[in-house]
Amino acid sequence: MRTPTLTPLQARDNASIRSARERDVLCAIIEQHIQTAEPVSSRQICDAYAWGLSTATVRNCMARLEATGFLHHPYPSAGKIPTSKAYRYFVDRLLEDRGLDSRQQESIHAELWAQANEVEHMVKLTASVLAALSQLLAVSWVSHQLDDRLERIDLVRLSARRLMLVAFTLGRREIHQTVETGEILSAETLSRVVGWVNEHGRGKNAAGISGLARNRWTHQDRRWTELLRQALDVLSARLQAPERAGVVVQGAANLIAQPEFNDVRLIRRLVALLDQQDDLLQSFAGPGIERDGLHIVIGEPYPSSGLPPLSLVTVGVGLAGGRNARFGVVGPTRMAYGRIIPLLQYTASTVARVIARSGVPSR
Repeated sequence: MRTPTLTPLQARDNASIRSARERDVLCAIIEQHIQTAEPVSSRQICDAYAWGLSTATVRNCMARLEATGFLHHPYPSAGKIPTSKAYRYFVDRLLEDRGLDSRQQESIHAELWAQANEVEHMVKLTASVLAALSQLLAVSWVSHQLDDRLERIDLVRLSARRLMLVAFTLGRREIHQTVETGEILSAETLSRVVGWVNEHGRGKNAAGISGLARNRWTHQDRRWTELLRQALDVLSARLQAPERAGVVVQGAANLIAQPEFNDVRLIRRLVALLDQQDDLLQSFAGPGIERDGLHIVIGEPYPSSGLPPLSLVTVGVGLAGGRNARFGVVGPTRMAYGRIIPLLQYTASTVARVIARSGVPSR
């Protein structure tokens, strides 16, 4: 018998978690689901953890957790499965207490120190190391950390219902994105949208532009407001996806081997997604948990793809010349966060030391 290994005792309480018992039961269910990828029953929890609780008590906790959105059951009479909300709660508290196995530390040191020669090679090598140690999909890339606050935009008509949005940032980045409209818009409408964005959006980053898109424009021409909101949504998405080079994807077979991908149709969808690197990197930059240089997106970053729920964990390393190397791991929502998070952080700190001490050149 054992007790849960990943129940942080000093974490702040979540308003939806009513007691320490509910917190412990939730963390226990998550641990079991990570290991088995199967629904978890109250009997399994009682058998696995030395709490002295009855199955009825655990069932009551599970019912409360389901009512508050932390658990769901895939079909009648089944055990429970953690939701994305549950994993966000779990990971937020897990970040308070983490460490990395010494054997994995040795593997990272040996691989990275032995073959350091230039940043691009380091990025590729690091993805391979992360894929091998995580047994999941690893992604790495180098981005240019320019000043991605908006300077100005323009809208150019390509055809009757097709426009080209051209945007310039204060860091001299240029963005081009086609925009489809449902109807033919007048030159006056385009001019009004351009003028409004240039007046209110100048100097704002992706989050600021996204905030503008949440405005409510009343008593305004519908065609103007629809095009304005579409332009702001495009700008927000493109500004938060940095310029990048040298995108490396390793370990796709690891992800395909997970039980969630036992349907060949899902494998095809995953392969198609991996071909769309811009979409993949934009998902890494989506809303999530930010802590100590980590960015963690938990849930369904690709809802329209029909893929199982996935989670994305990334960490960055600053480079010379205003560049930034980022390393990420993609896995099922039930990924072993207690192992993946310290693995990424230790890898990033090792890469930073290798670059600093060995003078790894950056092209």
